[in-house]
Amino acid sequence: MARILFDLDDTLLASEDGYNEAYSQLNLDFSIFNTAKKHVKTSLPAGAVQSHNRWLYFKKYLELTKSYSPENLISLSTKYESKLLDYLSKDWSNKKGHDLLKKLKKKNSLAILTNENLRLQILKINLVDPKNEFFDFTITSEEVGVEKPNLRGFQMALENWNCSAEDVIMIGDSYENDILPAKSLGFKSIWINLKNSSDHHDQLIKISGFNELEKALESYL
Repeated sequence: MARILFDLDDTLLASEDGYNEAYSQLNLDFSIFNTAKKHVKTSLPAGAVQSHNRWLYFKKYLELTKSYSPENLISLSTKYESKLLDYLSKDWSNKKGHDLLKKLKKKNSLAILTNENLRLQILKINLVDPKNEFFDFTITSEEVGVEKPNLRGFQMALENWNCSAEDVIMIGDSYENDILPAKSLGFKSIWINLKNSSDHHDQLIKISGFNELEKALESYL
């Protein structure tokens, strides 16, 4: 039995496209929004998990536009989440991800290791595995206290599985955040190289999208 550790964003779900689509439907002044986002990120310690919290971005945006109220913040944030989840739900359905997870789960243990805050990631995972049928555990950087590429989340996965590093296959879209730390611990890995980067030439399995994942896994399973 293999242990397969998935990243979530832009690995299982097309999150970056989803973020952009959701933002585009909010009628924001993007010059002000980008200022708000930059303010949040620079006000927090480097690598802070909260730096990805859209509620913080929207709170600062509303403050800068002199339209802040708890009601407006909740309205803007929940509208954003709704638009994002609509997009990701269609993406997951189109790629028939449920079928692949069901197939992999028959003989393997699956888990998720993801950056970002717990609330947003659970909303996304609810699209992928609402009944908790596929994943034996989920680890978010908010729970760990540090983000990938810090090794702590990877080590927690090993502790949860109580297995050797060579028994784990890491699947992720970020070479720096997913593949390098996994390789440093001795995990096997599959890099979903969405941007078709040719910067890294080390020995690894590299694919261009989720649709190639099942075939790539045959090398390990």
